[in-house]
Amino acid sequence: MAELKPQEEPPVSDPPVSRYDDDGRLVTEEEASILPSEWVGPSRKVGGVSHYEAVLIGFEGPTQYKVSVGDCVYLSPDEDAKPWCEVGLVTHLYLAQTGDFAGEKVVKVRWLYRNTQVPKESARNMHICELYYGLHDDENLVESIKECRSTHVSMKQYTFIMK
Repeated sequence: MAELKPQEEPPVSDPPVSRYDDDGRLVTEEEASILPSEWVGPSRKVGGVSHYEAVLIGFEGPTQYKVSVGDCVYLSPDEDAKPWCEVGLVTHLYLAQTGDFAGEKVVKVRWLYRNTQVPKESARNMHICELYYGLHDDENLVESIKECRSTHVSMKQYTFIMK
C-alpha cells in the first residue's frame, strides 16, 4: 500500500513592495537588470546619425513596453544620485556614432522637476503631482529607462481634478 504524504503548504511570499514612494517617485531596485531593446520603425538620418520614433524595451509579453518620442519616462539615477528615478520627456531616440555612447542606443530627454526640486517661491503654487518643464536636457542610454508612464490632462480636466 502506498503511503500518503501530507499536503505541502504553499510557500508564503512576501507582500508586494510598492515601487513608488509617497511623492510618486519610482524607487530603484537594488539589482537592476538590463532589459533587451530594439528600435521600432524605420530610421531617418539627421547629420549622419540614425534617429528613430520609438524603441521597444523588455521581453515579449506583459513586461515589454514601447517608448516613443514625446513620452515621459522614469530614468534610473547615476550611482551617486538619490535612490529614486528622475522624470524626463523623450525628445530624441538615436544610435550614437561618437563620444562616450558610440554604438549605443541613446535617449535624449528634457528633464521635468518636482516641487521639491525647484525654488520654494516657484513650488508654493504647485500641486504635489505637478511637474515643471525644465530647460536642461541630457543624453542617457536607453537601458537607463525604467518605466514609461504619463498622464496628460487638459487645463479643463486639471481644474476639475483640483476641485
